[in-house]
Amino acid sequence: MNPDWMVYFPDSCLKNFPFLASDHCPILLDPSPNDVCSAKNWKFFECWLRDKTCKDQITNSWSKQFRGSPGFVLDKKLSDTRRELSNWNRNTFSNIQGNLKVLHQQLSDLQQPTENGSDNTLLVQDVEKNIKEWHKREEVFYRKKSREVFFNEVDQITKHFHLQANKRRAKNRIESLKRQDRSWCSRKNQLETLLTDHFKNIMTTSNPPCNDALLNLVPPYITEEDNTLLTKIRDEAKIHNTLKQMQPWKAPGPDGFSPGFFQCDWCTFKDDVIKMVQNFFCTGRLLKKIN
Repeated sequence: MNPDWMVYFPDSCLKNFPFLASDHCPILLDPSPNDVCSAKNWKFFECWLRDKTCKDQITNSWSKQFRGSPGFVLDKKLSDTRRELSNWNRNTFSNIQGNLKVLHQQLSDLQQPTENGSDNTLLVQDVEKNIKEWHKREEVFYRKKSREVFFNEVDQITKHFHLQANKRRAKNRIESLKRQDRSWCSRKNQLETLLTDHFKNIMTTSNPPCNDALLNLVPPYITEEDNTLLTKIRDEAKIHNTLKQMQPWKAPGPDGFSPGFFQCDWCTFKDDVIKMVQNFFCTGRLLKKIN
């Protein structure tokens, strides 16, 4: 399979079957296996910020008021922002190829000679500028999706990133798992049930052991002064500096937001983030006093 095949058939799989009435094993290349796709994890993409309307969506979502603890309010605002950005992406941003097709058609029409001999130079330049911008968005999108950090080829084409993203998806896909009874399961719903039951079994218990004698053998390395410093309520400057030191577009959290999301417009998020962090440290100090 060459790179073009991987681009057009990213989910293709090769199946080997046992031989029957022959000394040759049948091989089946399935370009589009019939299987139910599981839900994709939501992510905030850096390229969305290249569109001016993205920040407007974030600001409008974040301006809504909720009542509750700081952590609850922050979670509700993130959930509402995620929902609004999903609708915005589906209706405005996501159709990159469609927008490029329309722009290329506009460019082709403008480059045709006109009967009155009018000069379309400014319009052509404007369309070319828009085409370059959408190509840049496509490149940033697939660069993030493929998780390629370094790029050594001469031509910075998005086909490379598209191919890497499809290869990652094929590599990370779990085709089948063996049950405890030595049987195999390969359907999506069966795999999800098997993995969920397995981790529930190993991560939960009704009678967790607690050996205090072993804990008493561990010498303390954190003094009371160190502990007081660690549980000290952080101010805005400390929280902001910590956020700025994070890599902006590395792996996002479970909610799909990377540190770069909060770094892009700190003034909008700072009040809710600071309240949540300070509430976390206040809760830790209260639990320490109770214990």
